[in-house]
Amino acid sequence: MKTLKLMLALVVLCALTRSFAQRVGGGNIDTLQEQMKIKINYPITRGASAIPSSHSLLEFAPPVQNQGSTPSCISWATAYAGMTMVKRIEQGTLDVKPFSAMNLYNRVRPYDALYDCNAGSMFSSNIELVKTKGVKYDDEYPEYCENLSSTLAYSNKLYSYEDLSITAWNIKYAIARNRPVMIGMKMYSGEYWGTMSYHETGVWDGTHTGSLDWNHGMLVVGYDDNKAGGAFLVMNSWGTDFGKDGYFWLKYKNVVNELVCAYAMIPKVDNSHLVFFDNYVGRGASRGEAKVSFPEIKPLESVSDSVNPVPLTSILTLQNRCGTDIGVAIGQRGKATNYSKGWYFLLPDADQQLSVNAQDSLFVLVRGGDMNLENANYAFSINENSAFEYPTSNARTQDNFVFLGKVVENSSFIVVQCESALNPIIKVRLAAQRDTTSIEYRNMHWNGEDLLFDPITLSEIKPNLEGKYSVYLSGKKIKARELSKEKLLGLEGMLKFASQESAAMYEKKDQ
Repeated sequence: MKTLKLMLALVVLCALTRSFAQRVGGGNIDTLQEQMKIKINYPITRGASAIPSSHSLLEFAPPVQNQGSTPSCISWATAYAGMTMVKRIEQGTLDVKPFSAMNLYNRVRPYDALYDCNAGSMFSSNIELVKTKGVKYDDEYPEYCENLSSTLAYSNKLYSYEDLSITAWNIKYAIARNRPVMIGMKMYSGEYWGTMSYHETGVWDGTHTGSLDWNHGMLVVGYDDNKAGGAFLVMNSWGTDFGKDGYFWLKYKNVVNELVCAYAMIPKVDNSHLVFFDNYVGRGASRGEAKVSFPEIKPLESVSDSVNPVPLTSILTLQNRCGTDIGVAIGQRGKATNYSKGWYFLLPDADQQLSVNAQDSLFVLVRGGDMNLENANYAFSINENSAFEYPTSNARTQDNFVFLGKVVENSSFIVVQCESALNPIIKVRLAAQRDTTSIEYRNMHWNGEDLLFDPITLSEIKPNLEGKYSVYLSGKKIKARELSKEKLLGLEGMLKFASQESAAMYEKKDQ
């Protein structure tokens, strides 16, 4: 009897352990710098150039495995699932062996300065490391946690990837082009997509309870417009007991609220080699053995570049002519949706090139002064009303983005200027020519409207309450006392400094 009870206890313990392992995430939020990078938005297509109503890369997938209790989910999605599928698509065969999740996980943690085996990893670091350093085959590396050098490199590398703006359309478009999509998805402390009862039909209904717990990396391998009103087929790393054989369906309508990132993994193949499969059902090659048969393929002409061109893009130069650090948020309004291009941070007199869709309207939001990577807590986003939104530290508030309209042929520059006022006014304009003036030039030829900056310290020279300025002049040893705006404008061609020390430093600079 005691032996029977002990055996039953062990069975229960194993079941609980397996269930716990299946609930492990491991996705740490990417750095602020990474979140603020430009996200890719694919063109909206209709009619003859529309993508298919369903498309699946499932046949290229290796068998679902269980990551166990190690928070290595992103590495499983990126290396074991994603890289394996990409290489099979590239080579046109299922003979490609699966790649090692743990080999990537053990290098990506030191890459992120995370040395604890229970630390998890960052989404962007996994995808970048696979692209730049590659990964080992699964059967060449043992499944245990250790710290490896992030500089270790292997011959099998990811050709390229795209950091997608989180929309159902972008993920569909990527899958239609045979690009599996690694996603980061929210996990909750209560019931959610990871709760088995939600997967009796294989479809998550979108409900969840409890607070946000962690994030989880998985791989989108297909989509179907006719499944539950439109849904993505998602491959997990919690074993085949999870969901339907280790997969579940994520509805299109839940993508924006539940995903934290999406990376399209791009195979190195010409568009003429894009393929899809007709009525072919399978679960891929076995983990250690290659599958010799390969399903019949045919060109996916409906999404080739000749039929479905990439939208016309324009390269604009963003110019900071404020004389102070600024953060510029770029947003665009398309026919179907608004989308974020992220933040750019520019030092005084700095220029930054950016790519925009010339067919969509352009919006900008500028923040100056203390707006920099060290103390900016959020990137701007698009809220549920498709409105551009900037979250402040206190509450989410709707900001007024400056509408610049569509980019025209003779507009190649976005120039940001600061006008002098009680509360400095930031002005943004599209320009046909580059503003080649420097802070020094604008100081010498001050127009009375723009902010006036010391050319050495870059500090603003402000008027007092009476509207008068105290400045030092180049070559002068005495302070020019309380000059009015009119008198200051009369000093055309002369440099103005905020202190005698600045004036002296400038003179030494020219000696």
